[in-house]
Amino acid sequence: MKKFVFELEDVMKYREFVQSQAEIELGKAMAAEHEIQVKLDALAMQAVSVKNSMKGSTDFEAIRSANSFYTFLDTQKEFLLKKMAEAK
Repeated sequence: MKKFVFELEDVMKYREFVQSQAEIELGKAMAAEHEIQVKLDALAMQAVSVKNSMKGSTDFEAIRSANSFYTFLDTQKEFLLKKMAEAK
């Protein structure tokens, strides 16, 4: 006896396939977003660490070095925020 087949069964299977692919892509994007957020958190911790170590410092070279490091952190933060926007 022949198996009964709905006329739109192929369309439903294709829709399920497309939906599963979209869910996989969403998972990848969310993982990338989480990874970027972890990096941003690490940059923030580094900034706090440098700020705490520089409290009360009067050494000009240390202050200049810290300022350069802050500039580097800001550049990294902007880059990571741009990547996060792309991931979203």
